[in-house]
Amino acid sequence: MDLNTVIEQLLLPFPMKMHGFSSFKLLQGDEDLIIVHDALDYGDCHLSLAIPKYGIFENVNSLNELAKMPQWTPERPLRVATGFTYLGPRFMKENGLNYVTFSVADGALEAAPAMGIADAIVDLVSSATTLKENNLKEIEGGVILESQKVIDPVKRCA
Repeated sequence: MDLNTVIEQLLLPFPMKMHGFSSFKLLQGDEDLIIVHDALDYGDCHLSLAIPKYGIFENVNSLNELAKMPQWTPERPLRVATGFTYLGPRFMKENGLNYVTFSVADGALEAAPAMGIADAIVDLVSSATTLKENNLKEIEGGVILESQKVIDPVKRCA
């Protein structure tokens, strides 16, 4: 099961058991008490909104600025490519972005804005190298979820 599926299933209203190496944030969301041993201090990543560094986004540096752009209307919503079809829409709605459509994509999301099929992406970011290579930037307030690898011995406490 990939990380996208694990995150989305965990945040839906049913419990899910996790084994082996898991994300600390994901473990916190489980209804069972899980004894977590050591944080491994590697595997850090976060789910983030990224926009182009150019064009109409050149001077947009925060989620608030993106939400206030007059371009987004019911007829012309912000187009976002993502594999996170539960977290992305929820985050946008909670942060005042009312006119947004999502296209489901998995892999090479960074190319979507340059190809003209999306205005922005929601994807996992660790070093941001791929974002930079594709002239994309993260914006203030655009981090949806942070994560780090931990050891999960799968011991449940009653």
